[in-house]
Amino acid sequence: GLFLLAFAVIRYFSPKHALLLQIAALAGFLLSAIVWLLVALVTPAPLVMADAARLGARRLQERLPPELLERLPEALRPK
Repeated sequence: GLFLLAFAVIRYFSPKHALLLQIAALAGFLLSAIVWLLVALVTPAPLVMADAARLGARRLQERLPPELLERLPEALRPK
């Protein structure tokens, strides 16, 4: 946001080297956007969510009555 604000301020006040400053502000914005996207893609959020879902499923299976556990396929029964 700060890079976009700097771009707007440079555009409004029009200093001597406005074009260079505008290019630098836009380059900074693009760089920060790319870094933000990389961090968002590399963060292991899907793995954390999958582990939380498995943990919740295990807790639910532990509380099931025995007659329901017998109806589950072998692959899904708690070990």
